[in-house]
Order: sequence, then C-alpha cells, then structure tokens
Amino acid sequence: MKRHCLTLLLAGGFATSLLAGTVLNLPLNHADNLNGWNRGAEKTARILTEQDGKNALEIRLEKPMENHVYGIIRNLETTRIAGKRVSLSADVKRDIKVYQKWQGGKLMLSVKLASGKYDYFGIYMEPGSFGWKTLSKSFDIPQDIVSANLFLGLQGGTGVIRYRNLKLEAGDTVLDLGKVANMGYADPIAGDGKGGWSDQGPENDASKFRWKQTTFGNVPFHLTDPAKNQGKSVLTFASKRFPNGLTSVEINLAKNDGKANNLYLLHTLTFPDSYPPVGTITITGAKDSQTLKIVNGRDVANWWMPSKKPNAFPVAIWQNGGGNQVGVYLSKFKLNDLGAIRKLQISKEAASTANWIILGATLSERDYPFPQTAAVTMRADQKWKVLPLPSKGGIVAGSALDLSFLNDGKPAGTYGRVIINKDGHFAFEQHPERPIRFLATAEAAASWRGFWANKPQFDSKEKIREYVRQLRLAGYNMIRIHFLDEILLTKAEKDLDFNADYLDRFDFLVAECGRNGIYLNMDAMTSRLGYA
Repeated sequence: MKRHCLTLLLAGGFATSLLAGTVLNLPLNHADNLNGWNRGAEKTARILTEQDGKNALEIRLEKPMENHVYGIIRNLETTRIAGKRVSLSADVKRDIKVYQKWQGGKLMLSVKLASGKYDYFGIYMEPGSFGWKTLSKSFDIPQDIVSANLFLGLQGGTGVIRYRNLKLEAGDTVLDLGKVANMGYADPIAGDGKGGWSDQGPENDASKFRWKQTTFGNVPFHLTDPAKNQGKSVLTFASKRFPNGLTSVEINLAKNDGKANNLYLLHTLTFPDSYPPVGTITITGAKDSQTLKIVNGRDVANWWMPSKKPNAFPVAIWQNGGGNQVGVYLSKFKLNDLGAIRKLQISKEAASTANWIILGATLSERDYPFPQTAAVTMRADQKWKVLPLPSKGGIVAGSALDLSFLNDGKPAGTYGRVIINKDGHFAFEQHPERPIRFLATAEAAASWRGFWANKPQFDSKEKIREYVRQLRLAGYNMIRIHFLDEILLTKAEKDLDFNADYLDRFDFLVAECGRNGIYLNMDAMTSRLGYA
C-alpha cells in the first residue's frame, strides 16, 4: 500500500485566553452589584428574579429619550487596561424596539485619548428580541488613554434589557506601533524611497498579507490599519538598499502597569546578506533594563521561502505579487524581572545590510509555546485511491494536463526576431502588432548540477529530447538557464576550460528547445567569480 507524508506547519490565528487579570467580575444578581456605578444607578437599573429563578440586572425604558441613550456608567481604572487586549462579555436578554439608527441594546467601553478624542469599543446586538445568550468580544485599548468607562443600557430603542455575569478581563500588552510606523504593507512604486514594505514595488511587497488577523502562532498582536494611519503600518529599518528607513524608535509605555516575562515579535527580513545581529531592543522597566540582540538566522530570517529557525517560526505565509512564497516570523524573548515595563527602544544594527521589518510586538506574562510541525500520512484506502500514472511518466499528449496549445510548436525564429513593439510589449518581428507572453520555467544552479551530473533521466540526448517534449506539453515557451557559468566550468582547471560533456549536452538542449518553439532566457554571468 502506498502512502505519502505531508508536513504541516501548525500555526496561525487561534483564539487564546487572556491572562493578566480580571478588571470586573459582576454576577449582577444583587443590589450591591450597583455599587461603583454612576450616582443614581439604582433608579435606572434594578435587580429582579427571572422565571428561571435566577437574578438579573434590568434596565427598562418606556419612552424615547431626547439624547437616545439610557443606562448606567462605571468608571474604570485606566492603568488596568491601557495598551492591553481586553475581553468584554456578559449574558444578555432583551426585548427592544429600535426607533433610531443605533442597535438598541448597548454594552460598550469608551475611552478618552490624550488628544481629547474618544474611542468606542462595543458589542453589536441585533435588533428585536432574544432570550439569554452570552455575548463577548475582544478589543485592543490604546496606550494613551486618560479616562475610561463602561456603559450598560439602551441606545436608540425602548423596551427592556437584562444583564448577568458581566466580565472585563485585561490580557497582554499589545504594542501599538502606529505612531512610529514609517512604511505600509503595499508598495505601489519600487525604489522611490517611500510607500511600503521594503520599497521593492508591487511584485515584492506584503499587500497580500492578512494584517486583520489578531493572533499569530497563538500570540495576540495589534497590527496597524493603514487606512487609519496615513498608509503606515510597519517599522522598516534603514539599510544600504533603503537608506530612508528607521535607525531607532522609542515606544513609551509609561501608562502601562503590567509586568512581562516575555517579549514576542512579529517580524521578518529582506536582503539578509550577512549574519551579524540585525538590531537591538532595550526594554526598560521600573526595576531594571535589558537589551536583546536580534540575530539573523536565529531570531529572524529571509522572508523568501521562510523556514523554522532556533527562535523564529513562520506564522504567516503567502505569495507575493511575483508568485514567490514569502512570510513573517514569530520570535520569543525571555525577560528578566524588570518590574512594570516603561519603554522599548528598538535600534538598527549598523553592521547589518538587511532590511529589518517589524509588524507587531507584544509583552506578556504568558509563555506561549511555539507552533509545532506535524507529519500527516496519507494512505490508500476505501476513500482515497492511488492515482494511476502512465508507464512512461510525465504528461500524456491529449490528456487534461496537455497545455501544448499555449505553444504552437513552430521553431524559434519562425516569425523573426523577438522585439519590443511600440506599446512596450514583446512581439515577433513579422507581427509587431501581436504582443506575446513568455511562459517560463527555470533551471537553477542546484537542479542543473543534478541535471547534468546526477540525474539518470538526463544522462543522454534521448532523455533530454523527452525533457523538452514535456516542457512543450506543459505549455512552456521559454526556459531560464541560471548559473550556466558555474555549470560549464565544473571540474575546470583553468579559465574558460568548459566541461566538454556538459557543453555538448547544453548545446543539444538549446537546439531541441529551438526546434520546439521554446525560447531561451540566459544569464550571461551569475557566479560572483564569473567564468573562473
């Protein structure tokens, strides 16, 4: 029985429980539960016994209010929730007629920012009536709040609403990087020194990254909405390729009263040419400070073809605009007993040539385990059947996989040279008005060494002829030859002393491609040593 193994990376946005502490936990089943609310709350709300014999808090409104809002308010201690991901929940029962555009029932946090503006975090309730149900939602509270309160009641509706088991829990400190962000996820123009990501243009940016996700590898992160922050979402540090990047930023957490045992980063690298540290992070607490070195190959790595490192796990993988697999990493750093964290200083390492990009950072008392890889074995059984393959292997002409119609098979040069037409497109000399598209496959250095030396399927001209036939059946009309200088000089004793066997087979490959209408995209020189 045949079986196939598939390795999965078990990561992503799974919900996690909050840890840091309970801010409110009110059963709302006794008159004492009205203590601490606004003056006169007992006149607006009352405790009553439901048909199920359990008590609940009821707020009733018979006639519309002039300002449309009716209920009770409780002030909250800002240091308990500032900069944290909080979870708000309650059991709710309602019978409300909505007369204004709002939703009727109201369970909402409101905060006043240092700027004087207000921000609101509420749980939506559908209009009309429903029986008891638990409503809950998590929110990221800004760091710079000067006041906060919780509202229970009605807005834009009349009728009755009842509450039980009100809870407000504060979790991890999810850092808001919006104020220091300098780049976005999308980069419309390459090399203009602004825009997004690593300034490499739309073919190589993070526009397909799912930034609305709230957890990565089970760790909560607050990612900046570019539409609410002038297009800025990430920290891209300076490098020789992007001199306009950041050199150092400071994140002020003076209003945060939480301690942390771990710092979690969501970050990645582009152009990681060398392996010294890419940067440092200094965490300053009420008791002490600690400096972390972020090292390429250990704590983070190249975003292209991301893979697990000693302290970095790829928790988001997608295809960039060029169709290449890219991703970002989760890293975890153990912190000393620093006391309440007051600030973070993030700085670029001068010796690093990489573009270091930080998307999110979280301080937590919780030790979140890294995601794990798991092997899934697929076995043939009653449901899953082994796909029969042709005895010769490859694509069978005339089958559903035959894409040879994409290439008419006329020998290269049939329609004249390849030119650039007046519209800036590739075209053939004899038909300049018809743009052509090259669908290419690539043969890179490692696979070419195998092609010439180690793979028996390419050890004869007959097998090379079959290889080219399969390229045409797959619909290709171009092949890219990569690291040809290194291949042809394998085992060479002096400059330009080509391996005669490899050269002969390469010439035969080019001739066969030409006969089948497959054009050549060839690097003149690839190796740093050139033809030597």
